[in-house]
Amino acid sequence: MSVCICYYQCESAVNQNKYGSRQLRIVVLQSKTSGSVLCLKIMAKKKKIGLVLGGGGARGLAHIGVIRQLEKAGIVPDIIVGASMGAVIGGAYALFANAKILEKKVLELVKNKDLSKLESLAAPRSEEDKEIIFQRLATFVSKLVLWNLRAVKGSITDGIKIKEIINKLINSKKFSQTKIKFACTAIDINWGKEVLFTKGFLADAIFASISIPGVFPPIKQDGKLLVDGGIINMVPVEVAQRLGADITIAIDASLDIKPTEFKHGHDILFRTEMIKEKEIGELKMKSADIIIRPDVGGYSWARFSKINSLIKKGEVAANDKLAEIKKVIEGKNSLLNKITGKLRGKKK
Repeated sequence: MSVCICYYQCESAVNQNKYGSRQLRIVVLQSKTSGSVLCLKIMAKKKKIGLVLGGGGARGLAHIGVIRQLEKAGIVPDIIVGASMGAVIGGAYALFANAKILEKKVLELVKNKDLSKLESLAAPRSEEDKEIIFQRLATFVSKLVLWNLRAVKGSITDGIKIKEIINKLINSKKFSQTKIKFACTAIDINWGKEVLFTKGFLADAIFASISIPGVFPPIKQDGKLLVDGGIINMVPVEVAQRLGADITIAIDASLDIKPTEFKHGHDILFRTEMIKEKEIGELKMKSADIIIRPDVGGYSWARFSKINSLIKKGEVAANDKLAEIKKVIEGKNSLLNKITGKLRGKKK
């Protein structure tokens, strides 16, 4: 008697409420003399779904809406990876594994006065007020306020209050305490390399991932100088794949690039940087199975007061993609039926 162990990949609905995918482990016991199949055992291993949450400041609040709709559809990730604001939302969801709890806690935190201060630095992106953050900062500088009190320190704020907000959200927990596997990224500006966090305290890693250059000071850690993880990898799809994700769902909450009036030289400078960042992001997202793009490109990075409308935008975007997501997850069901049907027929 010989034993043959074969592996096949398939994807299917795990049950009526949760979607996932499976790797089949098929064990065949075959007679050496007759060649007939004596025993057939099929075991299925769930294929891992990776949810990748991109940066975008307050625009990243749309991730909550996406997560809520995915959860309602029974699509729960096995791995979550976040950059910048995606690290905040992703870390909290990995910890709670419950979209309602996530939304409730974030809604409570956005009322914090320190977030309101951040919002005051960024003007609304609307027809009523087209003044952008850099113009507002320039006004402060002309009054020698930021120059004397902040610019010499390298950032607008020391970030202590923001880190307290993060700690309150994730309750000073560690990566090892999350219910869903989680990782987030930052950039070491000493060497220009991406740094991946998978262990230690969540708050330390998340704060490094959201440390917007010029707004928050770089984080010194183990000889590295860390800033916002979204600078070179806004939606780190390949990180999720390296961590074992077989199917990747990416959420892109970046700015829209639309025709505008360039009044100053720095408008052109910042637009060119935006274009470069957008193009790099598009290239790095190509390997994702699904890309969800909430319609939030018209919101400023600091418009936390718009949380309800941002969450709604996320819900709409997720609903538009649900059929496609399910199709990807279930895409190899025909292969499963084909393999098991043939093997069972052979057994007979």
